[in-house]
Amino acid sequence: MSNVTIGTDLLLLAIDPHSGKVRVAQKIGYALRGSELVELAIRGRVDVTEGRIRVLDRATTGDRLLDNAMISIARRNRGPRVNPWVRAAGGLRFDYLAAMEQAGVVGSEKRKILGVVPVTRWRVQDATSRASVRERLDRVAYGEGPVEPRDRALASLVVACDLAPQIHAPEVEDAAFVRLYRIANGAPTPRTIAARHREPDDALDEAVVAVERATDRAIAVSTNSAVDAATSATTQAAHHAAHDGGHGGGGHGGGGGHGGH
Repeated sequence: MSNVTIGTDLLLLAIDPHSGKVRVAQKIGYALRGSELVELAIRGRVDVTEGRIRVLDRATTGDRLLDNAMISIARRNRGPRVNPWVRAAGGLRFDYLAAMEQAGVVGSEKRKILGVVPVTRWRVQDATSRASVRERLDRVAYGEGPVEPRDRALASLVVACDLAPQIHAPEVEDAAFVRLYRIANGAPTPRTIAARHREPDDALDEAVVAVERATDRAIAVSTNSAVDAATSATTQAAHHAAHDGGHGGGGHGGGGGHGGH
């Protein structure tokens, strides 16, 4: 793990600061997989067309987990369908927690319940990092201004994996809760990517500005499609997990048995 991603943001929110448990543990893996789809779309590596993920650029992202995600997408000539691709990664939290621990973002403590059952409890090493992510989520929940693509994705996936009720209690924060759900379900929001307003100086500059604006629009369309697809797939996978007891699949390479995540 070389940088902060939507996936790491999700886990910072999911780790209970009091118990050290990972909340919605059986569903968070699907949200992490959805976050990878959005990250790759934002970086111009993939797009979503007619329910399939298509690789646009196979260059490394510099992030091992995202690169693994892209490899898993590229294995299919036509590209995998979004829903089964997301559903195949219920245990991805193990990979992320291990990477975050290695990077010093979180720490772990091994315990035994009743002196027998091994569990792992987690702590966020820098409380300001969690507070920063929570502040971004609150801006989406309470604000009325522009919503950046990453923040829309974060809010949508928090809702999709049922983490939202544990962060914003609906009986206390009705307005925030409703706005999060509206955004997760594709409600229109102010522009998420700032437009380029500079005036062209000459014909050549005008052409450059036109290309820049077209690129912004293309990225916005691709990213919004990825957010919508990732949110829908995560929601379906989370509901499926709830109905069948939450036995999700492994991570990219099948993360190992960290009890009590």
